[in-house]
Amino acid sequence: MNEKPTSQPPEAELARRRALRDRRTHELVELMARRRELTGINQWADHVIESVAWTA
Repeated sequence: MNEKPTSQPPEAELARRRALRDRRTHELVELMARRRELTGINQWADHVIESVAWTA
């Protein structure tokens, strides 16, 4: 058996987590850019987005 259990995940798991984080960040940036393109089309949607942004 393993005599020294480690609390750190293996390097492969850390690499996988980094890749997922980078992908999620990229997707969020893309979503924000698409939302900017739609600003002004629906006044109520703009109002809701601004209200939510103020609470964040």
